Amino acid sequence: GTIELSRTSSRFDPFAWDATLTVEPGSFEGDGYVRTLLTGHVRRHSDDLAADIRIGGAAGFVTGGASGQRHFLLGGRETLPGYEYRGFSGSRMAVLDAEVSRDVWRPWLRVRAVAAAGWTGGNTIGRLYLVPIMHEPGSGDYPVDGLPGTDGVRTSVGFGVSGFWDQLRLDLVRGLN
Repeated sequence: GTIELSRTSSRFDPFAWDATLTVEPGSFEGDGYVRTLLTGHVRRHSDDLAADIRIGGAAGFVTGGASGQRHFLLGGRETLPGYEYRGFSGSRMAVLDAEVSRDVWRPWLRVRAVAAAGWTGGNTIGRLYLVPIMHEPGSGDYPVDGLPGTDGVRTSVGFGVSGFWDQLRLDLVRGLN
């Protein structure tokens, strides 16, 4: 089972914050583990909802007995934009992101600047494996690649445009290291 504590606020409040703490005890192949994740967001918008700033973060860890699927994967949209999707793994992680946006022609066009930083470490299972979709029988062992940690903090910045009340979004983000 999972234990979760949450605090949410209305998205129409000029200043709002949300936080969630999730604790997941479990076992894998007879070894017990605990996976803990804390997420939070702070938002501030103008009275006319034309401009806003959002800062979000997450931190988590999983103890040693967990399977590879319970480890944290970073990279790509919603975690660490500008890097390969799920390109980093670890039993510990931290992510911080920020977004500043402004209506140009409401509701048809909105612009934004984004930035993110993230870290993973502590791969207690040693390696996570990517299983190939296609493998020819008789060609040897499955080719496997390990998913590394971030080897320090990774950062990214970018900008974007959106339309139709943020329903259609296009972001261009670049990883800096």
